[in-house]
Amino acid sequence: MKVPPLSAYQAPSARALNNDETQCGTAGWYETRTYSCTKTQETTDVVEIWYPQGPFPVKRKIGQVNTMHEIKITVDNNAAPGQYVYTHSMWLNPEDPGTQTVMTIIHGLVPVWPGLTVTGDAECASSDGCSIISGDFPSQELLPGGPPATAGWTFEFTPDPDPNADRQVMYEYPISNFSLHSASPLDWNGDPKELTTRTIRCDNALPGNSRIPGCVFDSYRPVAQFTFDTNDENGFPELAQHILDAQQGNGTPGAVNGGPLPGAPGVPNKDDGIPLTRGNTALGEANRAAACTRTWKRNNAQAGKSCDEYPMASTREGGRLQEGFSRRMIDEQQNSQGGNWLYNDFYRPNRVIDGDKFYVEVVPCSAEETCESPDPNEPPATVPPAAALLGLDLSAGNRRAPISGLYDWSRAGYREGAANLPAAGDFNASATCEITAAELAGTYGVIPDDGNDDTEGLQSAIDTIRNDCSPTASYTSLSRIRMPAGELKITRQLYVDADYLVISGVSNDPETGTRLTYSPDENTRYDTIADDGSRWDQDAMTAGDAKGGWIWPGRGLFRVQSRGIHASYLVQHLAAPENRKDLFVGTINVHWKSGAKLRDKPGDTGFAARQGDNKVYLANNTNSTIMNTIQVGGYINVRAANTMNFYRTMKAVPTEWELQNLHMRQQIFKITGVGRSGSDKWVTIDKPLEYDVPVTSISDGSEMITGYDAAYDSKASPLVDPVLGVGFEDFYFTQDANMDQDDAVNNYGNMDPASAMHGIVFKWAVNGFVRGVHGEMVGSHPIVTEEAKNLTVTGNHLEGSWNKGKGGNGYFRGSRVWDSLYAGNTTRDLRHFTFQWSASGNVVIGNSFDSDLNLHGGWERNNLFELNHVSTPYAHRPGNCKDNCGDEGNSGPDNSNWFPIWWAAGLKAVKWSGSSGPNNVFFNNTLKKQLGNIYAPYSDYYNDPNRILRFGVSGGSFHHLDVGGTPISDWAHNEQHDYSGTHGLDSTQTDGAESLFLSTIP
Repeated sequence: MKVPPLSAYQAPSARALNNDETQCGTAGWYETRTYSCTKTQETTDVVEIWYPQGPFPVKRKIGQVNTMHEIKITVDNNAAPGQYVYTHSMWLNPEDPGTQTVMTIIHGLVPVWPGLTVTGDAECASSDGCSIISGDFPSQELLPGGPPATAGWTFEFTPDPDPNADRQVMYEYPISNFSLHSASPLDWNGDPKELTTRTIRCDNALPGNSRIPGCVFDSYRPVAQFTFDTNDENGFPELAQHILDAQQGNGTPGAVNGGPLPGAPGVPNKDDGIPLTRGNTALGEANRAAACTRTWKRNNAQAGKSCDEYPMASTREGGRLQEGFSRRMIDEQQNSQGGNWLYNDFYRPNRVIDGDKFYVEVVPCSAEETCESPDPNEPPATVPPAAALLGLDLSAGNRRAPISGLYDWSRAGYREGAANLPAAGDFNASATCEITAAELAGTYGVIPDDGNDDTEGLQSAIDTIRNDCSPTASYTSLSRIRMPAGELKITRQLYVDADYLVISGVSNDPETGTRLTYSPDENTRYDTIADDGSRWDQDAMTAGDAKGGWIWPGRGLFRVQSRGIHASYLVQHLAAPENRKDLFVGTINVHWKSGAKLRDKPGDTGFAARQGDNKVYLANNTNSTIMNTIQVGGYINVRAANTMNFYRTMKAVPTEWELQNLHMRQQIFKITGVGRSGSDKWVTIDKPLEYDVPVTSISDGSEMITGYDAAYDSKASPLVDPVLGVGFEDFYFTQDANMDQDDAVNNYGNMDPASAMHGIVFKWAVNGFVRGVHGEMVGSHPIVTEEAKNLTVTGNHLEGSWNKGKGGNGYFRGSRVWDSLYAGNTTRDLRHFTFQWSASGNVVIGNSFDSDLNLHGGWERNNLFELNHVSTPYAHRPGNCKDNCGDEGNSGPDNSNWFPIWWAAGLKAVKWSGSSGPNNVFFNNTLKKQLGNIYAPYSDYYNDPNRILRFGVSGGSFHHLDVGGTPISDWAHNEQHDYSGTHGLDSTQTDGAESLFLSTIP
């Protein structure tokens, strides 16, 4: 069967956006972007095999068989990326004259049906990346009027997994072969016949960093439809009007070189229209710069408007050609959301890659619709969150005494809340321990605005403080580095491991203050990216025994962490290449080297301590090296092994996801006592434990964790070298990227996974702070923790990230952070504010966020959220994404909206950790959510200012959220249920004050 010419292609309606498997061409092919079908007839000769001359057979044609064939090829790139299913059905028609001939001409004998059977197979026309992974064509009988013989195969495109390999585009036409066989009296085996089919394109060439493979029929030109109806996901009235005017040549304002512009799909059965052609990222930048010039935008500036160009910047026909384009100032939200819809809901599912043709259609309003564009003076609904509370008195004297029935948060923040953040009198009076801007320039070569790399100079200044001042410094005798006004360029991560050091700028104004521009060099950018191109692959980053996970949460601009290397890794560190040496840095603190195993608490077999205890029993064979690092006044992380019983408590099993042998429950405590006797080793801590501590992952009576064949030990792991008293204040920082910041707005994907660097990282750090900094467009998290205690993060402005997608990026992230205070911060266009991985005892007060307060999973507990202003627009949703989309568990985005609160259900969050824990408290917050579309009003969420909402609690103990007694499997689509009573939300308590944490609020 020949492949029909394109003119024979039987196109569906131009409006058909989904496959219609009831359609199948008989004069050619019915085809959409992901479905193709045809019916055809094949004629096969039937011969008799006889032996007129002894043993020598002779074939004699005695008739023909006409077989009908239906070929279907179906693609589902979401469910099975890079695969397509090929089905082949064939049958006989008893009314067909050819069949009658076979039945009657049987060598002069009485007509006998020859008993035909059919067998077959399939193959790839090209072996370059194509394979068949399942299916067959078993032998089946063909009877006139009988059921069809059916066969099916799954074909797969497997591109080169090397993330540095060129993108691949494979054109393939699957082939199926069949042959007919007959039994006596004909005794015939027919020659195989081949059916070739429609060409299908498979590729991993979506623009951006994604390398997820997929397949489409690229001869079908998809149609991007925009509407005027704001209730539609693709309804953007001002954008639609601009496209319509441009296509019709209606004297559109801002048109250049005039005339109707291409893109409309034409009139069915009359003309095909002139399509647009998808371009690449470089063309997009050039088009945008040529159409929406700075001068034109300045001269036509309007509040709430931004420049829209047609043809779109993402096409080859865009403004750079100067052959005809239109530009217009339209509502900025419609412009941004329309662009996101084009990328996320049209280009990506249709796999419209560089060079592909497509149409753009504006769908007219129905008779029931008004079809009027909104009044330009009435832009889409916006309710930004109120300003952050910057004047809060966070001092110890203004903190409320613990409230009956609630957690004691009075010791949250810098120096356990007992002292304010540093003032002038807290710094060392010696000039030796204050490096001024002039000294930075003269001694260390850190000169603003000279275009040179300032990394070495700043690191050298930090090292000088660490060596000369930190050994004798204290919280009341701090050192300081004063950075100058102007731009400093940084290319590698700066380690701030000098205790009691404050790094200060002139101000956080990017124009007049201190501006740090981070441009990670090749040894800093991640060189191991997941096969699909979407995220940093930690497991693939190796050197000796080390993996990328050892530097979790990843590299940053500043890293507050010890550089100590455990003795057992010194040789591997020396041998490691430059871009792997940091994997060993800080290993002096890792629990598998410094941690002590545990033993049974007397009288309590299987447990080293229980919730509420202050004493943890160490294994009596703990060696002296470890015991010598456990000192009164120091810090220790009590780490409880996961158990199957714990997973059941979190309602996280049964699950398809891999369970983890690790320490989900943990917390850093101050050490108050140590027992060193060989027969009685123990440690006491300054706060009661908030969880039970089994000795191992099976000592609580659990079976072995699914997937493992060995028990996992709980540990008491001292911070051998914690970094103490480090602060940052009064500067601006950003990460340089050759990308358009507008493309990152409300784009919850990863634009450049290799550069997903953070701003400020705290790891194994205590009593630090960040105040008055302005972070804009960082690589991932602007501020992030991983094993930190008693931080104060206050008065900062954090806006935007280049990566907010798959693998968990773009958060204001508190992971494994305890007893810390987040007050008066403002964030815009981040993915979430999160507590996760056992974060506890933290206070979040007086912040202004346009993203959700996210309890991200991993048994985070006992955290307080109050007096925050959170307003999440319709645009804040996981599906609003262009490339490398998905969650921390590396799954794709769901179709939910992020409400102002997000709670981790066990069956969802087990992908990366587990459920949220008990007693996360919300009080007197102003929470608003916009649903439906960008014009919809904002609605209040949990609006009862005096009611104390304790999530994850019923009857005084942990209770997973449930609906009607069934634990929710996901917070998505369950955000508006009433969980009060016995369903996991304790709302029985009220308080008449403005704050549960502070006595007075200005």
